[in-house]
Parts: sequence; structure tokens; C-alpha cells
Amino acid sequence: MPNSESITMEPPSESETVVNLLPVGTWIRLELPGNAVVCFTYIDDEAGFSAQGWKVEGDYLDQSSRIIIRFSGKGFSWRRLESDEIQAYGLKVPPSWVEEFYGPQPAANSLWGIWREHPKLKGRFLPDYPDDLQVLVHDGGPRISRNPAEVVWVSVRGMKGEVFQGRVLNHPSNLKNIRYGDKIQFVVADGAEFPIMVTEKYLRERKAWVIHPCNKCGFSELFDAPSDLIRVVFPKRPAGTITTMFTAFCPFCGGVQVVELRNNPAYCEGEAIPVPLTTKRPWWRFWG
Repeated sequence: MPNSESITMEPPSESETVVNLLPVGTWIRLELPGNAVVCFTYIDDEAGFSAQGWKVEGDYLDQSSRIIIRFSGKGFSWRRLESDEIQAYGLKVPPSWVEEFYGPQPAANSLWGIWREHPKLKGRFLPDYPDDLQVLVHDGGPRISRNPAEVVWVSVRGMKGEVFQGRVLNHPSNLKNIRYGDKIQFVVADGAEFPIMVTEKYLRERKAWVIHPCNKCGFSELFDAPSDLIRVVFPKRPAGTITTMFTAFCPFCGGVQVVELRNNPAYCEGEAIPVPLTTKRPWWRFWG
């Protein structure tokens, strides 16, 4: 097996625009001091954004020694390889070793670090670790779990709209459902000091409900999926009942959040159900 060496590279400075961010899942040419390197970019769950490849020797690649590059810091020049260059070097897209050793990857050509300039995250990252920030993680709100939420460090790995993905970098003290290395999703909510972890189930159900801000602190999200809260708030609810409004306790200040169904397909026990606009007032009550 060829020898390998590791190089730490510095990413573009804050003054450079988003078009200079490197793409994931792409063959690129890096101009290093003294020589150029052709390498494939990928995500290592432990080391973060990385690349592997070989030094350029004339028209060939010196495959006697593989180079592993870790990106952190500032300043280097690069360009994407053209398709004819990839073919001339005999490179595969993607290389078989990427998924074999590093697992599923972000969509090819997605820009690494684009979240750094998102208005809801800008200013939250560490200067020396520009993808790392603090996120509030939890086992659920006060109706679901007695374990208090905790703030942990998370390395951002991607984003879709205003939902961000990342990897937990330290062990929570008292939580049962979150561990070091877990991949989580989070959003930035009104009334919360830190971004808030959310589950896939919560995101799926969230669009069917209007979550009114807490009447005390203004918190604008929930820790739990609405269907999970409905089962706790209304444990003796008749089968088939469609709950159109309920209240939840704010996990921060104990205030009250009113949650009401939108006039569109809703979720009952996690399943989509059409809600007629002319139905009689369903069975519900306030809890506060």
C-alpha cells in the first residue's frame, strides 16, 4: 500500500466570497508551495472536510505516496479538474474508497462552509474552528423528559434552507438520547440563546402546525413533535379524534405556547389526515 502524508491547509479568508468555497465530492487541483496536488474532496466524520490525492509530476500523478489534506485556517488556490483531465488521469468519480471508509457523503458539488455566512449563524462560530458552534440538545421537553437540556459543541456538516446538520463534539452529562459523534439537526429559534436541536419527526410535523411564541420569553419552537405532545396532553382522547389546538409548557421559562392546526393536511399520530374546513368544533381544551 502506498505511503501517505498529512497536510493541514487553511480555507479562504472571511473576505473571500462564497464562490471560493470548496465543493464536496469533487476532483480539484491544489497549488501547494513547491508543487501541485490533484485530490478528491470528502467529509471525514472525525477530521471534517478533507481531501486525498497525489502530487502532480508533469502529465502524471505520483501515486507512490498518497497525500491526505485537512482544511482549517486561511489561504490557498485551487480549481476543479475538467472532465478531460479526470479521464486522462484515470480517476473515478467518486473513488470507491470514499464510501467504503468514510460512509455516505453530502451531495456532490455542494459547497463546504456556505453556512458560515447564513444570517442566523453568522457570528456564532469559533474563530479557529469556523464550522463549530454551540447547540442546545435535549431528550424532549418538560412533558416528555425530566432530563434538562444541555449545550454541546457541534461541527456543522450541511444545511437545507434554515435547517442545519452537524456532528456532536462532546459528551452531554445527563442526556440519554444524545452521544458524542451523533449526527443531529438544529434550527435557530426566537427566544433561545442557542440554536435548538430538532428531530426529523418534528420537522415533518412542524409544517402542519402554527406554533405561537411563548407568552413569557417568546420561544418560537417546540422540543417535541406535536403528535408526541398530544398523546401526553390528552391520554384518554377518543380514537380517531383530530386535535386542532393544544398548549405546551415552554422548556425555558415555564410559560405557555399555543399550538394550533393549520387548514391543510395535518398529522394525527404521525400520519397525514385531511382536515375538513367545515367540521364541528373538535374536542380539545387548554392546558397551562
